[in-house]
Amino acid sequence: MYVAYYGRPADRKGQLRWATEFDVELDAFETTSITLARFGTSTEYQNSFGNLTQEQLITGLYRQMFSRNPEPQALVGWAARLDAESNPSPDNEAVPVTLPGMAYELSVVAGPNDAKTFAAKVAAADAFTAAIESSGAVYAGPDAVATTQAMLAAVDRENTDASTVIEAFV
Repeated sequence: MYVAYYGRPADRKGQLRWATEFDVELDAFETTSITLARFGTSTEYQNSFGNLTQEQLITGLYRQMFSRNPEPQALVGWAARLDAESNPSPDNEAVPVTLPGMAYELSVVAGPNDAKTFAAKVAAADAFTAAIESSGAVYAGPDAVATTQAMLAAVDRENTDASTVIEAFV
């Protein structure tokens, strides 16, 4: 979820915290909607994305996950679903979705090229997190986040190498 939602690798502490929260909720309630909502409204989200328009948020998810912009009809469809969530109305036929729910859905229904791109970004993020963990290097602060976001932005289905940025941290 870090790659999809924040466009960066997880820090180990945050990764363990959220994984535990997702697991506990899933075990207790057979859903993760409450934890997903908290993840999607965190301080990091508010500071980084809280002032963006719906179009900017949707486009940002596509860029973070698939290194491309959404098709015009996808942008309209996702915007309608986000509107249905934030402004419920019996006249709205769109299936409601939250932004973190959208990120999850996109990760599940991605076509082959998008799935390959997203998998490459997740693999690069996992390699980064593992390298930081094993080396004891520090991954914290806005500069580190910006650097790793740029690293993942450059990763796609054709370019899967994140070693330069990983080496800069370790």
